[in-house]
Amino acid sequence: MCRLFLFFFSLGIIYSSSLLAQEPVAGSVVIHADPRLAILLRKHAPVVRTEVAEPKEAGVAVPIENATIIRKMPVVLYSGKGYRVQIYNGADRNRATAIKAEFMRRFPGVHTYLTFIAPSYRVKVGDYRSRAEAESMFKEANAIYHPSMIVPDDVTVTGVQ
Repeated sequence: MCRLFLFFFSLGIIYSSSLLAQEPVAGSVVIHADPRLAILLRKHAPVVRTEVAEPKEAGVAVPIENATIIRKMPVVLYSGKGYRVQIYNGADRNRATAIKAEFMRRFPGVHTYLTFIAPSYRVKVGDYRSRAEAESMFKEANAIYHPSMIVPDDVTVTGVQ
């Protein structure tokens, strides 16, 4: 009985000392995050534009403190059934990634999506509510990425507030 008491007593002391060793140090916080998280945060950051009031006299500098900062946040205008233009459908992942990157360079304002539905990769572009809206992108994309097609998909159309 005495051995059992000593065992649990020593176990309690070791456990309590390990809890004291884990107290946080004031002012030191270390965050371990995936570097890809920073890329996502930059991608979805709000648009910031500074507007400086026109000076009353020519050649008079306006201090930056007088600038107004306007934050424009994206607003969901429509979410539901819609259309996208599919520019690639095939089994080669490297080719799909290359086509997506090339499209993003050519059309920087258009959203691109890379999906995998076994056994093929698909690159789709745009978010359009109607087939008629997707027609203009289809004509541009089909001239470069042949064959392209308009496909129905779930889309989220956003605008700027």
